[in-house]
This record gives sequence, C-alpha cells and structure tokens, in this order.
Amino acid sequence: MTTMFRAVLFAVACATPMASVYAADAVPAPAPSAASTSVTPANVPAPTAAEASLEPQELMQKVANDLLDELNANREAIKKDPAALRSLVDRHLLPHFDTEYAARLVLGPHWRTATPEQRKRFVEAFYQSLMANYGDALLEFTSDRMKFLPAQVDGDNATVRTEIKRSNGSY
Repeated sequence: MTTMFRAVLFAVACATPMASVYAADAVPAPAPSAASTSVTPANVPAPTAAEASLEPQELMQKVANDLLDELNANREAIKKDPAALRSLVDRHLLPHFDTEYAARLVLGPHWRTATPEQRKRFVEAFYQSLMANYGDALLEFTSDRMKFLPAQVDGDNATVRTEIKRSNGSY
C-alpha cells in the first residue's frame, strides 16, 4: 500500500474553493527564501516505519491528528508566522502527499508538453498556491469538525473519504 495521499488533502480538509493555478510556462520561478523549502522528494521527510504499517484510514487520522495537535499547541505563534505554518505542513502532510501527482492532475495534458524545469516550477507554484489559499483556513480548522469514513481499497490505491462539519454545523 502506498503511503502517499492521491488527493488534495488541503481541499478536502478545509472545504474551501481552490483558486486558479496557471500553466507551467506562465508560472514564474518562486523566489528563494530561507523559510521556504522546495517540495522536491529529496527535501520531504520519509514516512516513519510505524506510519507505513498503518491502514489508509488510520494513516489519514494519524497525520491529521498529529498536525492538528501541533497546531493547537502553537496556534497563535503559527498565525503570526507563515513560515511556521509551511514547516508544520511540510513535516506532517508532505511525507504522505503526492504533490507532483496532484500538480499533474491540475495541468492535465499540458504536463506532457512541459519541460522538466517547467514541471518542477509548476509543482512548487502549485504547492505555494495551496498554502496561500488554504493556509488561513487550516489555521482555523479543529479536529472535532472532521470525520473519517472507511477506506475503499483497490489494489495499491485507497480512497479515504472525509466529512467536514462546516461552521454552521452541517456536513
């Protein structure tokens, strides 16, 4: 069983509309900064052995709970520091989130015609877009609003659906 999420977890967890992400050749290279790290596989920590042995639903629950526990413990400091939010997401979500796959889905057939450099730039820009669009929503999110449904497993692929309680109490 793969330990990568093949879904845009931010979109599912935060239940907010996603803004447009532009084609690879229209995306400028992200400005380097000390606080920003690339989302290339070399910079993403590997899942732990304990995580690799979990069933898909258990893994999603663990990752979400670990992220939200740390967020709850440091919410005010993280709200003031966007780099801290990115670091939190990098540590908890990225080891299990197939950013390149999600970016490929967004680009569709344009992925095939993009150069390797354009692809790399788009994956980074896509991740930056997710952080920009969903970061604030993630800061307001609490674990009591999330319910994980049983996984549907098909070979090496698994789908774990979630229900997110909106601020008005409806699912």
